[in-house]
This record gives sequence, C-alpha cells and structure tokens, in this order.
Amino acid sequence: KAKGEMLRKEEDFKVQLASLEKELLNALATAEGNLLENTILIESLSKTKIKAAEIEDALKLSAEASIQLDQQREVYRPFAKTGSKLFFIVKTLQSICHMYQFSLNSFIALFKKSLSKDINTRNIDERLSMLCSDLEVGVLYFMGRALFKKDRLMFSLHLIHLLHSDHFQPKEWEIFTGSVVSTVSDSVPRGYPSWAPSERQTAYRLLTENVPHLIHALELENGSKWYKFSTSLEAEKDLPILKGVSPFQKVLIIQCFRPDRLLSALVQFSTDLLRISSVSPPPLSLDTFYKESTGKTPLLLVSSPGADPSKELQEY
Repeated sequence: KAKGEMLRKEEDFKVQLASLEKELLNALATAEGNLLENTILIESLSKTKIKAAEIEDALKLSAEASIQLDQQREVYRPFAKTGSKLFFIVKTLQSICHMYQFSLNSFIALFKKSLSKDINTRNIDERLSMLCSDLEVGVLYFMGRALFKKDRLMFSLHLIHLLHSDHFQPKEWEIFTGSVVSTVSDSVPRGYPSWAPSERQTAYRLLTENVPHLIHALELENGSKWYKFSTSLEAEKDLPILKGVSPFQKVLIIQCFRPDRLLSALVQFSTDLLRISSVSPPPLSLDTFYKESTGKTPLLLVSSPGADPSKELQEY
C-alpha cells in the first residue's frame, strides 16, 4: 500500500514537471519584444525554475524512500516464498479428489491473517520463522476441514516434504513412497537381524541397497537393544537410542520392521515437526465460523445422518 502511494506521488510530480515545461515553452513562443525586458516572462521563468527544482528534490527523496521501502519488503521475502509454495501445494490436492478446490482469495485471507498477528519479538529471523510456522499450521487446519479424514495425514506429509526438504536425505522419500524397489532374491540378505520377521527381508534389502549408511548406524545385530522395539505394542515410542538418525529415518525403520505401527509413526513424525497436537483441525463452533466469514463468504453447513445442528443454530 505504501509503495503504491509513493508511486502515485512520483507520477504526480512528473506530470507537474511536464506541465511546467510545457507552460515555459508556450510562454517563450508567445513572448513579444525583447525577452530580457519582459519582466512578466522573467518572473514566470524564475517561478518555474524554483518549482522544477522543488519537484526534482521531491523525486530524489521519493526514490531514496522507495529504495528503503523495497529493502524493508525484501526482509519478508522468505515468508512470501513459503506462502507461494503452500498455495501450489494446496492446488495439487485437486489431483487427489476433484472436490479439493480452494480459491486464491481464501488463501490470501489466511496469508494476511498470519502476517497481521502480533508476534512479540524484535529478532526478524525469529519473527519470520514464527510467521512461517503459523501459516503452515493455519493452512493445514483450514484445508483439513474440507478433507476426508483419511487424507489429512497425507496432506501434512506432502506439506512437510515440500516445505522442509532438509529433513529428508537422498532416496529416503522415494523409499517411503515405493518409487524405488530392491533386487529380487530368495536368499536371506546379509546382516538381516534374527529378531526381525522373515517377511520383512525385502524391505530390509531395500534399505541396505539405497541407504546403507543408515543400516550400519543401527547395530541391528544387537538383539537385546532391539528386543523391546520388536515386541512392543507401540514400537514407534520404544525405539532404542539412535545417534545420528533423523526423525524420518526412524519412520523408515518402522516401515521396514514394524509396518503395523507405520500410521502412528507418521502421525508422530508430522505432529512433532509441525509442533502441533494433531494433524486434524480442532473442533470449531458457529461463533468461530462467523468471525472468520465476511459478507462475500457464504457459510455452508453439511450435516451427517443423525446430526441435528438446528439447536446450536437457534442458541447462537
């Protein structure tokens, strides 16, 4: 807004300068007699010169202010990039389900809402980090209201993978999604732990062939170290202490040896990284919906069989 106002003033100054030049040329063209004795023309020239100098000074000040404003705006470039990435992540949801369509206006409203939040810190890097985190969670929950429950975890993982790529080493995401496969062999893979189920040999071979450094760091031959994990009802919470192993690598370990606990491990991974309690949006009241809406935003209430929102509507 400030940039637009500044540009408007610059254009006004330029128009005034052009107008003064035109008036000066017109006065010179219509002047009669000796120009040096034409006091009216000389006074007009003097006024024009003074006004032109004032406008030139104003334009210089405006240019300097514009540079400072651009520098201030550039500080928020990382936040803008995060917003841009998030929007296109949301747009890809259409490939999952045709109903998952969200307008640019609704996304901009979320962006402005995060930007306007009062964050009590003077450190700009810390402020940007908090703004980006707030926007991520805001988008996750806002879009999550319109997603089927089975797709909410998928969306959170997709969001994390594209916005926090530093948490994934080469080939790890491909292993997780099944984009790479292991070689076919009937023999037991070298180093396959005795405590692991025999049906997980193919998954183990996939890790050894693509991320051998991870396998070497696990000490899988130490049966006592992995006993609790192999027998636990909540294996994702009973992983042994693993130095140098990232959170997503722990997910790959669960996927390899305890796929029955993979869903819980993915939920834990997502909530820990995004610093939230659940990937599902919190319950909302009519009051919250109303405060979020505008005169241009319709509210559509879809009830399921057995649900009767009429009482809540009447009380509200």
